[in-house]
Amino acid sequence: MYTIFAALALGLTARPIVPLALTPSICAARVHHPILCRLPAGVAEATSKWSDKYKASEIDALWKAVRKCYPTEAAAVQAVQQNANVVCPLFATPALIQKTYSTLIEVVGKEDTIEVLRLNPSVLTCGEQLRGTGSDEILKAAKVRRALDAIPSEAVSVGTALVVAAIAYRLSAGVGP
Repeated sequence: MYTIFAALALGLTARPIVPLALTPSICAARVHHPILCRLPAGVAEATSKWSDKYKASEIDALWKAVRKCYPTEAAAVQAVQQNANVVCPLFATPALIQKTYSTLIEVVGKEDTIEVLRLNPSVLTCGEQLRGTGSDEILKAAKVRRALDAIPSEAVSVGTALVVAAIAYRLSAGVGP
């Protein structure tokens, strides 16, 4: 069995990345998208909910563009697992990713770009409009996004329900004869 061991990156433990062609449970369901079978397993799994709605060549091109922005393949896979929308044709193009990456390097520098991308991969979908933003603001926004991403979706759902219930209660209490 062919296995590539991911390098340690960004404090992550190394784990094997098995080419999707060797993971039949995922690849067999994607006969119509053979290019996706060449993506790292973590990328294919992260995109599995929506990848059949787009051309496989588009997703592959986006993956290659994202991969160029990270120091290691393991770091790029982690980014896609954190936010699969960076390789979704609805939100990005390879040109947009490259422009954003170049703009980030101009605005915050190479080292801080790596940190921003680790904290918030979705920044790759912002484009050149980052040019008008200060480096401190970009770093703070990335840290806030990472903190928000750490909140379990169940907690967000419960919090949203509580806010809606509180608003509904206030509205119903204020309405009457």
